[in-house]
Amino acid sequence: VQLIYTVDCELFDEAAVRAVNARTDELLRAATPSAVIDRHEYCPFHPDATVEAYRQESDLRKPKPGMLIKAAAEMELDLQQSWLIGDAPRDIEAGKSAGCRTILFIDPTLPASPATLGTLKVPPDYRVGSLKDAADLIEAHVKGPIVSPTTAPAALQPDVSPATGNVQASRDTGIMDQLRQLNAATEQIAIELRRHRSDAGETVLPRLLGGVAQVMVFAAMFIAYLERGNNASVLASLLWALVLQTLALTLYVMGAKR
Repeated sequence: VQLIYTVDCELFDEAAVRAVNARTDELLRAATPSAVIDRHEYCPFHPDATVEAYRQESDLRKPKPGMLIKAAAEMELDLQQSWLIGDAPRDIEAGKSAGCRTILFIDPTLPASPATLGTLKVPPDYRVGSLKDAADLIEAHVKGPIVSPTTAPAALQPDVSPATGNVQASRDTGIMDQLRQLNAATEQIAIELRRHRSDAGETVLPRLLGGVAQVMVFAAMFIAYLERGNNASVLASLLWALVLQTLALTLYVMGAKR
């Protein structure tokens, strides 16, 4: 199994995207050494970008499948035997265009971002409400025949109706939503890795929680950087980062003692 992570970087610069990707890799390896994202792909271009060098159309930008095709060529993957898991309509469109089977992942506990509220122009092959459901679905498909999307269990088909039309959201709200989704996704990945560990005797929960807290520290520091013109917001973000860092260190120590 090879894992590719793709993102359109609308709210972050390239350095921030690379930093988030690197930190995600670190947290996964800390949870399970064999957990590896084989390739990160991102598209920095946007037709309405504020930075002129990035203001252009690109085949890499979803819903176009350029990132998937590029990664498949570099890694010699068969896209028709591959799965795309995404939380936005443009992810599903990109996956379908590349020839992948697609899973629309919508966590009802997370606030919807502008991307997830886009118009669903292409139906996904399956809908799930958690990364666990997506992993179980793919695993079941590998092991043998699976029910069709029309007869799949209700748990794999949450009743989600994406809103239509343009979504007007402020830049700050979009950043907060994406950071919350990153934290939640990282936590679910860590939980799934722990669930599949062969070494059942090792207690890793404190370290997993410490990793989640560390991601939130990074998020708080990033928000402080974005709000650097507002002293009150910077101070609040730094205080949260300090509290979360203390919590993360405490959890790491607890995990080491076990």
